[in-house]
Amino acid sequence: MADKKQQAPDVPVYLFTGFLEAGKTKFIQETLEDNRFHKGERTLLLLCEDGEEVYEPDRFCAGNVYVRNVDEESDLTRDYLLALQDELHPERVLVEYNGMWMLDSLYGSLPENWAVAQEFLFCDATTFVSYNANMRQLTVDKLKSAELVVLNRYNDSMDRMEMHRIIRAISRRCDIAYEYTDGKVVYDDIEDPLPFDVDAPVIEIEDRDFALWYRDMSEEPKKYDGKTVEVKCRCLVRKNVPKGCFIAGRHIMTCCVQDIQFVGMPCKYDDYKSLEQRSWINITAKVNVKYAYGNQFNGDPDITAAMDTWYAGGTQVVFACGGGIFTSAADAAKKVSGAKMIGVDVDQAGVINGYSGVEDMTVTSAMKGLAATVKTMLTETILNNNWDKFGGKVESLGLVSGDDPELNYVQIPMTSTQWADGKFTQADYKALVKAMFDGTVKVSNDITAMPKTTTITVEDLGNLK
Repeated sequence: MADKKQQAPDVPVYLFTGFLEAGKTKFIQETLEDNRFHKGERTLLLLCEDGEEVYEPDRFCAGNVYVRNVDEESDLTRDYLLALQDELHPERVLVEYNGMWMLDSLYGSLPENWAVAQEFLFCDATTFVSYNANMRQLTVDKLKSAELVVLNRYNDSMDRMEMHRIIRAISRRCDIAYEYTDGKVVYDDIEDPLPFDVDAPVIEIEDRDFALWYRDMSEEPKKYDGKTVEVKCRCLVRKNVPKGCFIAGRHIMTCCVQDIQFVGMPCKYDDYKSLEQRSWINITAKVNVKYAYGNQFNGDPDITAAMDTWYAGGTQVVFACGGGIFTSAADAAKKVSGAKMIGVDVDQAGVINGYSGVEDMTVTSAMKGLAATVKTMLTETILNNNWDKFGGKVESLGLVSGDDPELNYVQIPMTSTQWADGKFTQADYKALVKAMFDGTVKVSNDITAMPKTTTITVEDLGNLK
């Protein structure tokens, strides 16, 4: 009998970042002592630094916790992690990460079937401001993708607003918790009003607010879709920009002078040829979402060049709806930090992430439920002998269950999709599927015209090829 090698299941990674003595070890110890989190699952605990706190495995509420130390950043390789996977077969991984190491070292080394499920940043409130001033690049690196920032050793004599502003300058998404020495925890409730009116007939962006506006628009594009914006930018005219368009943007600094880069967005303007290269112009324009057709199922340099302008212009996600055309989107996305993709037909997360070398590039995939389809057809035709019911017929397969999305002929992957609390969760997806199945939410199958929308604007850019 042939040896059948089964693909390893997805392994969730819980990432704990922060500088030395920030409280990571204490939190992980308490977490593994809590039977609500740890019930004996095979757990790999990766320790990337040695602090004064030490783990006490005998106090864990269950066994099966395997501790491994990584002493040097260069030792954190994919081969090493794969070897640990083969040795220990972990069901999940907890990483106490070294604050002096850049996160790309970890993200670039994760095995294909490992995915960061949650990322927490722990900071000592007594040193946080000075760390930010003296190690800005490392601080920004840890803040930019954290879901929760915990400032421990906090007391009311500290300037909470200063800490808040430092964090919000990098991330407007994460939660912020202040932990007192007695264990009391208070969550940040400081409102962050934008310095411009997003509900005004024309949103006026001052020079000093460009970076804030650009980041906010990138994080919440629907907020600006269909809105008119007035902003001062430099214009770039490029051969690989779609006809009738130019790039408008500015150089911005994330954390330090070495980090300055040009960010911009494609703008459609009939008289674009009259623009002087790199000149400053005042723009009044409407923001909208765009659709383009590649006219083929494979990627190539021309399509990549077009997608380069999308990502460079602030596009967050490209839905590469055409099999192998994902290579062009991935080649463009990997040039821009944080750029994402959506796969198609099957769960393409492993393929796209593996091709690009960026482990979390794929947000989700619009899948044909091949497993559900094959099981149904084999059951009906072979086991139930219902050949006449299907032979010679063409059917459109869709939803067959409002309760279990994985039974449907169209679906998104439950495991690899990057769900996010407060944005779109697995529970939200299940509720949406149920509403579609019940008919509460209706989806048109008309392919003769672009869909009518109410909350976003969709512009057809035509064929790229």
